[in-house]
Amino acid sequence: MTIDDLKSLSHQHPILFYDGVCHLCNGFVHTVIKHDNQALIKFCMLQEEEGELISQALSLPNSLDTTIGIKEGRIYTHSDVLKMVIDTLRGKWLILKPLYILPKGLRDIIYSWVARNRYNWFGKSDQCIIPTHDIKSRFL
Repeated sequence: MTIDDLKSLSHQHPILFYDGVCHLCNGFVHTVIKHDNQALIKFCMLQEEEGELISQALSLPNSLDTTIGIKEGRIYTHSDVLKMVIDTLRGKWLILKPLYILPKGLRDIIYSWVARNRYNWFGKSDQCIIPTHDIKSRFL
């Protein structure tokens, strides 16, 4: 996949890059998949070769401390990723929109605190979770 292909894809489908060994991150991805009936969002694990290549090519943050979203060529990190998901999925997810009354700085402090502690609180796997056959098409 070339950078131009990725940019084109991000205009058709928002893309969510996430920590593939983090149980919290995997839970978030599976929740999004469950509620994304139109298969709008694509996914990529940051630890996979594809994720690393794309991350380097787009100069994405080189850190597993944030989920990264790309939608219509714009890069989202930290708490803005949830905003990107809410704005994409709409429907029931809009109930979370009042969270964005909080200033971005405060949201990101809370996000970073959870990110730093996520392995202790939720655990992690020794390797990335392999998507099942029924959702494999949702992954890059």
